[in-house]
Amino acid sequence: MDIDASVQKAVFIIVHGTSLWLLIFLFAASLASWRLASVLAAHNARDREAALAQKTAIAYAILAFALWLLSWLLG
Repeated sequence: MDIDASVQKAVFIIVHGTSLWLLIFLFAASLASWRLASVLAAHNARDREAALAQKTAIAYAILAFALWLLSWLLG
């Protein structure tokens, strides 16, 4: 398989697959995970789960921003 064809296919999927609803969903999931992290942090025995929820929220936000940026730059 040609590398250029793979890159072109990936660019097409990123540009045409990233919609406003996907970005809204990722940011909403990020906010929900961040809220879950704050609720779990209020309970002393849930520090590991709170840290995981916070890392998940950060990952969702970074993914949404990266998809938006790539879609904007490549589109």
